[in-house]
Amino acid sequence: MIEYVGELIRQQVADKREKAYERQGIGSSYLFRVDEDLVVDATKKGNLGRLINHCCTPNCTAKIITINGEKKIVIYAKAAIEPGDEVTYGKCLRATSAGLVGATRVAVLTPPDDGSCPCVLRVRCRLPLPD
Repeated sequence: MIEYVGELIRQQVADKREKAYERQGIGSSYLFRVDEDLVVDATKKGNLGRLINHCCTPNCTAKIITINGEKKIVIYAKAAIEPGDEVTYGKCLRATSAGLVGATRVAVLTPPDDGSCPCVLRVRCRLPLPD
């Protein structure tokens, strides 16, 4: 359907930008992790793909693919999408590690490799943060 486009940055840069966006009063940032080291920042340089909401019952899925040696995030439809339907995807993230940002304990979220969806973003999910 669409590639999730933005600036490809390292995780350390993404951490700094997220804090800067919060200080600037930017309510939403559009940081999408590609792998352990890379993040796509679509906050200021993104396309319409950044406006797709996540959902626990999505009609699309996000996949990381490699084209000419570059990793890309592509949103694919899982089924036919009717006119007027909201386009959503499940980030299907799992907490793989935890750390501190200031005094707040946060999880590092990554998509599972096996296609399962233990999504920590679901309202009904109550997955614990790993130690």
